Amino acid sequence: GPEHEWAEDYDEMVNRLLGLLAKATDALYNEGNRDQQPLDIRLLWTSMHGVFSLNANRRLGKGITLDDLVERLIDTFIRAAR
Repeated sequence: GPEHEWAEDYDEMVNRLLGLLAKATDALYNEGNRDQQPLDIRLLWTSMHGVFSLNANRRLGKGITLDDLVERLIDTFIRAAR
């Protein structure tokens, strides 16, 4: 049915996004930690999804900006991956 088609389209979109994140983060990984990359980029994507969802519902918290949270999330991700 239509729900199944939507699910496939959604999965395809998510897989494309994860592919872009894999390319963007490739330099952070080497043979010693490459196996961690797929889970790491999915964690980054789900974290960003949460931040954007909370922002859309105006629930980030008083005085906390979307830019500050996204910047901190990416900085933390890069430090942890090194």
